[in-house]
Amino acid sequence: EGFDCKWDASNRLTLTNVQPILRNHPVTGKAIWYNHINVLHGQMMPGDYARTASLWSGWERLWPMALSLYYRVLFGIYSIFYAEVDMGSTVLKENGDVFSPEEIRAMKEAIHAHTVNHAYQQNDIVMLDNHRIGHGREIYLGPKESRVIYTAWSDHYPPSWAGPEDSSSHCRQA
Repeated sequence: EGFDCKWDASNRLTLTNVQPILRNHPVTGKAIWYNHINVLHGQMMPGDYARTASLWSGWERLWPMALSLYYRVLFGIYSIFYAEVDMGSTVLKENGDVFSPEEIRAMKEAIHAHTVNHAYQQNDIVMLDNHRIGHGREIYLGPKESRVIYTAWSDHYPPSWAGPEDSSSHCRQA
């Protein structure tokens, strides 16, 4: 993937990887948004927890609300002492500029506007095209041992994926 790995004088590792924001799907050839700012940029966490709190009801919503507040305060304090690029998990524009809070908020709002939540049931199997579908998990409140997730990756695509886009897909990134 072309990572540039550098250790600085304080023995801290910085990984740099310049990728285009759009890529062509390997089967359909369509341009797709292919940016990991949603999961690799620390400033995204407070908004994610706030969104989870807005989806939950009752006392359960207090936990993600508290996490959102905690990370907002933490990143606010860190920003007094450190530049954003030194905070550990940052996605930058190709020219090295940071994304403005407005740009980050707009990306997160676009992601949330196209998010579909599904309450999984025991023995559910989920298959998705990792190139076209952004995916993730909300906070899980149950006991850790009651939730097991297995992941498998493949570069083999069903022939039907090369056909026209499925108009019933709610999570399409195009």
